[in-house]
Amino acid sequence: FMAAQEAVSAHRDSQGSLYVVEEDRQHGCGVCGRMYRYKRDLTRHKRYECLKEPQFRCHLCGYKAKQRSPFRRHLYHKHSIRMGRGEMDTEFCKAQVRC
Repeated sequence: FMAAQEAVSAHRDSQGSLYVVEEDRQHGCGVCGRMYRYKRDLTRHKRYECLKEPQFRCHLCGYKAKQRSPFRRHLYHKHSIRMGRGEMDTEFCKAQVRC
């Protein structure tokens, strides 16, 4: 058993860091200062997040999210409600989700 743990540890140590090194983040938001590795992430941040109110609100508990993906994840994990990608326009959502 110890040999297996050591092998896993050695493998993990031989891999690169799972986190982006700060120097890799070259694209900064001029408004809030957040840094991003990729320009597309900065563009998404400016469009949907920076100084914006959350677009998605859970009708069951009041959870707020600025993006659809975290909102869908919340519904699934906290309330066992599963929604497909195109289901944000369903009658359920129109009645239940305040955008």
